[in-house]
Amino acid sequence: MNQKHTLFFIHGMGDNEPLKGFEQLWGEIRRAYGRRPGSSRDAFDAHFEPAFIDWHEVTKNAKLEVFRDSFHGMDPQELKAVSILHPIASARTFMTFFLGDVVAYVSENDNNIRRSIWASMRPRLRGDGRFSIVAHSLGSVIAFDFLFHLLALGQVFPPVTEPEFDAPALQRRFHGLFTMGSPIGLFMLRNGALWRPGHPARDTPGMFSNIVNPITRGDQRWLNFWDAQDIVAYPLERLFANNPQNAGRPLQDREVATGWDPVSAHVNYWRDEGVASAIAHALP
Repeated sequence: MNQKHTLFFIHGMGDNEPLKGFEQLWGEIRRAYGRRPGSSRDAFDAHFEPAFIDWHEVTKNAKLEVFRDSFHGMDPQELKAVSILHPIASARTFMTFFLGDVVAYVSENDNNIRRSIWASMRPRLRGDGRFSIVAHSLGSVIAFDFLFHLLALGQVFPPVTEPEFDAPALQRRFHGLFTMGSPIGLFMLRNGALWRPGHPARDTPGMFSNIVNPITRGDQRWLNFWDAQDIVAYPLERLFANNPQNAGRPLQDREVATGWDPVSAHVNYWRDEGVASAIAHALP
């Protein structure tokens, strides 16, 4: 039985080369852990292992089919600085291949993404070791949903069914959630029961007063890294504080500086030494 602490890495929308970022951040965490007093990289290797969850293939072909059938004769454009030369094609690429993942994930039916992610995580969760999740962008929403069902509801990740699912054991083995460039706050709008229509929002009593932080134990961690230049990233402490029952539960916003523009700020968490160091020091 596997006794190592597994760090699951879950990528975000439109990321078709997630291993590059995963492996870079894993290496930075390893180096930062080795600099902890009384520790070493060998100790890290003995106690931790990575699990890179790559789900982009689930939606890749479907998005490509939608694009080709809808915009016959137009090729998807790689999104980079020169994209301004092809603004419409680039915008179409973003709508289809990036926001397309969001549309697919929030579907109320079996969106295939959750099932694929559980299939990747399940073999690593069969052991007795602890586990944490490092997640970026839409991946952080997926991670939150997974942990909400596990920790708050004692359920497996829907629509999956597991007759032999041992929720209490997995609840005990969970250690930390590390979110980067996360739109979790915005995604709380999915649940209309958390908010009531009103204008202005701050004059509406009870808005988000039922929001739940599923991470409850004092020995667990939730660090939420965000850059002010990253338009996808949302700080979360004040939002979750609307529910007094969340007081004392692990959740810390960590503002970092990952880039000078919205694109680089959103994708450079993998390269940030401060992010890696904070994660390394939050591990047991």
